[in-house]
Amino acid sequence: MHPHYSNQCQNVVDKIVDHYKASNKGSLIAIFGPCYSGKTTTAIWLARSMTQMGLRVKVAQPLVNRPTDVFDGFVETRDGDRFSAFSYHDKDSLQKVFDDVDVVIFNEIQFSPESI
Repeated sequence: MHPHYSNQCQNVVDKIVDHYKASNKGSLIAIFGPCYSGKTTTAIWLARSMTQMGLRVKVAQPLVNRPTDVFDGFVETRDGDRFSAFSYHDKDSLQKVFDDVDVVIFNEIQFSPESI
């Protein structure tokens, strides 16, 4: 990964962690950008940071037929960094994403089935 992207990813993670620590409410935060801009890297680093804080974190992504970039059971960056993930495919499995967690991080949410 280019150092610029690495620095930007860490800056975003730090800002989100600071926001979480300062807030006592839930939040919806969207990280978006073009392909290869570090979105999945940021999601993985955020999940690790929040897990190290003692939070129960779940990364989730839709179970879709994209075997080169959306996997069942984990998220992976183009650099090969991985983090376990819950794959959902319908409303019932999506509801399970929110069971027993403090933080949910969605990856590739745009590929969620229309029925959801």
